[in-house]
Amino acid sequence: MKKFLFALFAVTVALAANARADRREEGEAFRQKMKSQREAHQATQRQENAAFRESLKGKSEEEKKAAINAHRETQHTENVAFTKTQVEERRAFLKARLANNPNLTEGQKAELIAFYEGQWKENEAYHQGTYQESVAFFEKIANDPNLTVEQKKAAIREHREERRAAHKEHYQQQHAENKAKRLSLKNP
Repeated sequence: MKKFLFALFAVTVALAANARADRREEGEAFRQKMKSQREAHQATQRQENAAFRESLKGKSEEEKKAAINAHRETQHTENVAFTKTQVEERRAFLKARLANNPNLTEGQKAELIAFYEGQWKENEAYHQGTYQESVAFFEKIANDPNLTVEQKKAAIREHREERRAAHKEHYQQQHAENKAKRLSLKNP
């Protein structure tokens, strides 16, 4: 009888560990799929940008400015739509994962969904704000007659580095918040 109970316990532990490993692999596969989609989207935009730069050759300054503004708005619209699609996929994945999680109560699941919904809305507002700031910065630089082309390029490079650092800080903060939230649910 003791041997049977021990064997049953060992099988139960092995199945639970296997289920956790399966969930972990499923999460990794999902994150990799999302990353691949982002990389493909960015590669497509890089190709579009290269073709766009070629199309600007031979145009007047006014035509170039108008074309650049139209191209920027088109890509921004594409980026917003792409991000929205990815958020919808993340939302569906999160809800499916939580529906199959027997360790959390319905209240905890709802709390976690609300937490991530808040972060997604925060990210949307953050990106819209940084986009508007960047557009204003680029227009200011483009319209400054006192700057040489090299100075403009240097200012744009510096602005991009500042934006990268701010994005990195923003997402590190969110990562820390996510980790704290998950730990608070594990150890109420």
